[in-house]
Amino acid sequence: MSPIDQSQRTASVPVIVESVKDHPEFQMTRCIYFTIESDSPSPDWMLFLQGRRIPFLMVGMIGIVHAPIMPTPGDNESAIFLGDGEFESAEMIDSLFDAIEGPNSSAELTIDVEDIWLPNKLLPWVADSSNPAGMVCRVSWRLFDICYLYRCDQITTKQFLAQCGDTDEHVRLSERETDAFAQWTNDQIENAKADYTQEHLRERKRQQTDQGGTK
Repeated sequence: MSPIDQSQRTASVPVIVESVKDHPEFQMTRCIYFTIESDSPSPDWMLFLQGRRIPFLMVGMIGIVHAPIMPTPGDNESAIFLGDGEFESAEMIDSLFDAIEGPNSSAELTIDVEDIWLPNKLLPWVADSSNPAGMVCRVSWRLFDICYLYRCDQITTKQFLAQCGDTDEHVRLSERETDAFAQWTNDQIENAKADYTQEHLRERKRQQTDQGGTK
């Protein structure tokens, strides 16, 4: 496998720092990323290839989320991936989950989380932070491919580090997405608390109703 070249740094995947290992023999950062998965047959799919539309039946799929989705111009009912755009807000992240797993989604798809390792030397901002968990980094497709092979035990640690190289041009900190995912995570926590509170109140009301009926 050849070293990372400039042409393969144009596209990127957002990964979120989860934990940092600083052992002398394992100086790596574990990062997570989102995938879109399909476990059951799903019809009405269309493959766009070289300007042609090819209908097919989806039977199993794992795709990597690398950009937000937004309505197609002039069509509020549909959505497309915006090239290599960034998640600029928590609302953009919500729209992705709603489009894939929301009540109005007709696709039998789910969003899951997977992980990769990145050498600490490529992430200087992680070392400079007292709390790096939650930082969002943009990783080039080429580097992501190498990380994926390493995560699947298809290359050794020595090969992995050699193929990553010493340059950090193929990975960068995405401050805007760090803020967006932090807000989105906080929103999820607050929504979960609100749902729990509402369910607790409904349960108390049911109990009071049951007790009143037995008197």
